[in-house]
Amino acid sequence: MNTKFFYLTTDWRKENNMFKGMRIHGEWCEDQKIVNEGVKAYYEDGLKEKKKGFNLKLGNVDFRSISLEYNDRLTKIFSEDEIRKVVWDCESNKNLRRDGFNFSFIKKF
Repeated sequence: MNTKFFYLTTDWRKENNMFKGMRIHGEWCEDQKIVNEGVKAYYEDGLKEKKKGFNLKLGNVDFRSISLEYNDRLTKIFSEDEIRKVVWDCESNKNLRRDGFNFSFIKKF
């Protein structure tokens, strides 16, 4: 019952938090293709001013940039051995998604 309640709650939140449209040039638009282009243009325009460096501010919090070396470490592709180690380190009865396949199934097949 707890799982059913959890998934019903998450589905409800997902539906209510969904981005359904936006105001473009003063008019409300829900056409997904036009909205996607509008969002892309909004962020491209906002980022053009900051091309020289990453300078994000949230209120009075000043975010520092990370080094290129650290960025490379964060964005590198996982090796098959790293993925295998993480899966095998997880408890077999843990379930990742709603499809019902737990780590025991993944480890076996």
